[in-house]
Amino acid sequence: MSITFRAEKLNEHIDTIVSQISQQRVLLAGEDHIQPAILDMQLELIKGLYKNNPNLVIGLEMFNTEQQALLDDYLDGHISLSILEEKYSTSAEGFPIPHYGKILMLAKKLDIPIKGLIIPRTIAAKVVRSGLSVLEEEDCFLKPKEVIQGNNDYKTIFSALINSSAPMMKTGFNIDRFFLAQVVKDSAMAKSIVEVLTDNTESWVIAIMGKGHMEYGFGVTERIPIYLKKKRINIDPVTLTVRDLSEPVTKIDKLAGRPPAKYIALYTRLE
Repeated sequence: MSITFRAEKLNEHIDTIVSQISQQRVLLAGEDHIQPAILDMQLELIKGLYKNNPNLVIGLEMFNTEQQALLDDYLDGHISLSILEEKYSTSAEGFPIPHYGKILMLAKKLDIPIKGLIIPRTIAAKVVRSGLSVLEEEDCFLKPKEVIQGNNDYKTIFSALINSSAPMMKTGFNIDRFFLAQVVKDSAMAKSIVEVLTDNTESWVIAIMGKGHMEYGFGVTERIPIYLKKKRINIDPVTLTVRDLSEPVTKIDKLAGRPPAKYIALYTRLE
């Protein structure tokens, strides 16, 4: 069963969320990118979790694992946010620092570590073209044997998501290749989060990512327990995702036949 609430009323549920995180240690916060109402909620989540555990770590899909030094330089005060933005703009990641920079500024103020979660977008693009061998050729931190493949149910949901958001993908589009890249990204983020959990057994993680990477129990959500099982650790992430207030239930929700996450926050989308 899921709990649905208005994003601006997060404070009415924060104690329950914190209580669950205290047991499971991971909150996967799925988002629609670059929405102010979602950002406001994320900032309040970070404050609430940090208040209850100063060992909080923020994971961000918006930064790849090769940009960790850039994040650390900013958080350690060696560079300004404007310099970080300038250097980030030379990468292929493409997320707007003026938006996500508010998370960085809060993390710096509270002295919360941030971990870049994902493989570089350039490597993911090569996976689409050439397959898993690229991970070895590019000396990626995620190796081919570590990738957890997706099942048919996940592929069905992913295909529907792609078709609804990018129906223009026609000539040369191969769903199998794009799905492979998706599970590589999922595996990379799950592995990054597991590294945090195992490096410090007192840590909690709030991992912010596109909701397509964590909804319906697929993606990062299902991969974290698989990686942790090898370490004899039993953790099932707590999940929170978002829905536009004008469309609280989507066609893909109906196709999946189950709630997308434990918590669903309704917000007003700005185009």
